[in-house]
Amino acid sequence: MTTRRQPRKRPTRPPRGVVLAAALACLFLAILLSASLAVSTLDRHRRLQHQARDHQAAWLAASAAERAAAQLRQDPRYSGETWTVSAKELGGRHGGKAVITVGVDENDPQQQRVTIEAYYPDHPIDRMRVVREITLQRNADDGDNPE
Repeated sequence: MTTRRQPRKRPTRPPRGVVLAAALACLFLAILLSASLAVSTLDRHRRLQHQARDHQAAWLAASAAERAAAQLRQDPRYSGETWTVSAKELGGRHGGKAVITVGVDENDPQQQRVTIEAYYPDHPIDRMRVVREITLQRNADDGDNPE
């Protein structure tokens, strides 16, 4: 008796196009994930940069307020200035500017109103602006009475 050998079944392979389509789908998902991560990282970087510039402008405004108070102690007729601070003085890559205006308080003539507009960086378009107002007591020897 002769036994007949049955032909071996070949393992079935998926068509080549299916493997290619699956590989392309995985690649597409990886690219989407990478792009999403890059956009998220850039957005976070922009927000942090915006926040850092806002903080620097606020510190510049506070320094300008101290500067104005010191100037008023030295010269009661000080009316303000545009104070430019270099990048080196700020310890960074950008300089800043503060516009200081001094006037008499409308409600109380014994008070001086100091308005500060601080800009950081000192750039015409890409900058932060912080406005502060402080009120200081006028000195008794302000020199209002001419001698």
